[in-house]
Amino acid sequence: MFWIVESSTSSLAAFSQTQPEQPPASSDPAAEELLEEARERLIDRREILDPSSADPSTPLNQLSPEFDAYRLGPGDALAATLPFYPELNFQATLDLEGNVIVPLAGVLSVEGLTLQQATDSIQTALNRYVINPQVDLILTAQRPVEVTITGEVVRPGVYPWQRLNSQLLCFPLEAQPD
Repeated sequence: MFWIVESSTSSLAAFSQTQPEQPPASSDPAAEELLEEARERLIDRREILDPSSADPSTPLNQLSPEFDAYRLGPGDALAATLPFYPELNFQATLDLEGNVIVPLAGVLSVEGLTLQQATDSIQTALNRYVINPQVDLILTAQRPVEVTITGEVVRPGVYPWQRLNSQLLCFPLEAQPD
C-alpha cells in the first residue's frame, strides 16, 4: 500500500491507493484441460521446453538444435568457464583469422567450428597443462553481418543486418525489371 501524508498547520490528511483485485483462480477443469493441451502442443513443437525434462544446469545451446549448426567466425564473442580452474576462465572475441587466446594454451583457431567442437578443442589444448579440464563455452555475441545493396536503388551501400527475418527470405532479393 502506498500512503501519502500531508501535514498542514493543524490537520492531517491521509490518502491510500488500494491494490486492484485479482480475479479468483479458475478451478474449471475444462479450462485447465485446454491449458494443458496447449502446453503439450507447444512442447511438441519445441516452442517451449518441457519443465519436467529440462535440467536447469544444462546449457541452452545443448537444448536447441539450431545452435548446433552455428559455425563460429571472426567477430563472434565467447565466454569460457572452467569450474575447477576459475583462474583460467576467459572471454574472447574471434579475431580476423578466427583465433582466440586461451590462458596457458595460447592462440587457438576455432573458426568454422561449432560450439561443441570449439569446446572440445579448448579442452584438448588445456589438457596439456591441467588435469581433466571441464570447459563450459557459450556464445555471448554473434558476429556482425553486413549486406551490400547495389543496383538502381535510392541508397546503395553496405548496411548492417540486425536480425535474420525468415519472412524476408520468402521475397526475391533482387529487383525484377519492369
